This record gives sequence, C-alpha cells and structure tokens, in this order.
Amino acid sequence: MDTVKHNRHKYLGGSDIPAVFGISPYCTRYELLLKKLGVLTDDFEGNQYTEYGIAMEPKIREHLNETTKLDYKSEWLVDEDKKVRCNVDGISDHSILEIKTSTKPDVDNKTYLSQLWFYMHHFNKLYGTIAVYQNKDFDTNLNEDYLQVKNYHIMELQELFNLDLDEEIQKFWKDYETLESYLELGFELNESMIINNDIQTLSTRIINLEKELEKPLNELKELKEKLLNLMIEDNAKTFQNNEGYKITMVAPKTTIKIDYDFEKLKQDIDLKPYEIEKEIKRNGSIRITKKGE
Repeated sequence: MDTVKHNRHKYLGGSDIPAVFGISPYCTRYELLLKKLGVLTDDFEGNQYTEYGIAMEPKIREHLNETTKLDYKSEWLVDEDKKVRCNVDGISDHSILEIKTSTKPDVDNKTYLSQLWFYMHHFNKLYGTIAVYQNKDFDTNLNEDYLQVKNYHIMELQELFNLDLDEEIQKFWKDYETLESYLELGFELNESMIINNDIQTLSTRIINLEKELEKPLNELKELKEKLLNLMIEDNAKTFQNNEGYKITMVAPKTTIKIDYDFEKLKQDIDLKPYEIEKEIKRNGSIRITKKGE
C-alpha cells in the first residue's frame, strides 16, 4: 500500500474525481492530467484544515458506529486495470461512509458526492452516507450538533451526475496517454491536443466569424447612435422610411429609485433613515421594425 501512496500519479483517487468531472474549485481536469504526468507540480502537503480533518475523522466514524450500529471501518482498494485507488473513511456490509470537515457544512456538495459515488461504485455498495462536520475554531472535541449526515442510494448519485463513471475514468487515462506521447516526442503540451477535432474546427469557425462580425457590428452601433442624436435634435420620435421600416426613437431617460441599506436595516425597523437614492440612467436607442410587425 505504501507503493500505491508513493505512486499516486499512476492512479485516480477519490480526491481526483471532482477534477475529472470538471467540478473542482481547485483544479481543472487538464491541470490534473498535467499533475499526473509530472509536468505540473503539486506542492500541497496539507494545512491546518486537512490536519483537523485527519484528527476528526476517527472520532466522527466512532460516533456514527455508536449511533447507527453499522460498524464502519476504514479500508483500501486498488484496481490496477482501471488505475484507481480508493481509501474510504468507512465501509460496512452495505454502505460507504465519506467524512468531511468544513467551515460551511453542506451534505449536498457535489464535490463531496462525486467522491462518495466513486467509492460506492468501486466497492460495489448500493448505499452511501455523507457526514459533514462543521469546523468551529479547530475544536477537536466532538459536538454532534455540528454534524450533518445524509444517506444516498447509488442510483440517486447516478442520476445527479448523469455520467458513466467507468467511461469518464477511461477517457481520462486515454487523454493521459495522448499527452504522454506528445511529451515523449518533445512537444510543448496544450489542452487542444485532447480536444475532439470536430469541436476544434467548429470553435475556430465561430471565433473567426465573431472576428468578422465585430467590425460591422461596431459600425452599426455608431450609425444608430448618430441617427439617435439627429432624431433627438429634430424631435422626430418616429417615421416610416421608403422601404416600409418603422424607425422609432427611444429617448434617454434618468429616473430615481429608492433602495435601502439592508445591513443597517437589520438593526432597525425604521426604514426612512436608510433610504438610498439611486440614479438610473437609460441610454437612448433606435428601434427598427418592419411594416406590419
């Protein structure tokens, strides 16, 4: 097992899954690929939050064992064929337990649930429990009032993510191999190397078209502004041109909106002192409609 820990880059673990799914706030899927390849270094070795989680995990597991009678135990699993490793916080005869500590506990957090689903899938368990404990100033004395627990069936998580988990893992390692081959040939890596050719071609066409449209759209905007100013000067509110188009001038307008300072309002019921005048300016515009519309 020490070899597996040492060769983390050769496996996908639960903490990698949010990035694989593209939902991690800390790491993109492409960044994870670069880390596995060794191109991008991962210098994170933990902090007081991870240390707190390590300290609280056995206490939370013991508490849940006492209250649920499920006898959760931590366990490892390695699948060399799929290149995955699973280190679960708790496993019982029918269920997986995933424990998290957070300053803002949320048992519906998708990054947490993606990891729970990953473990349930590879340990072949239909049921899983997410337990999130609120970190209150790093107090290691367990207070059950700070613990949120929610149970999930594997089909709920399958429906939530609407993905084929094995397929996503296979695609990740396929992209890894593609980038690895470019790396061995001496190429400088970029994300387009693993993007479908049709997607690349279509996106390039769209970008080029946007560039082509940028100049005429800017010219159109300038012409409309000139027309607006002329109609304002002549007080010409609306007219119909020779081609049957109705041209309408929408004059610029400024209004005053009454809003409230809600932070101060929380402390006082009297609204009047906390009124805030907001000036709202509406730019003028030209509206063009075809006859009969």
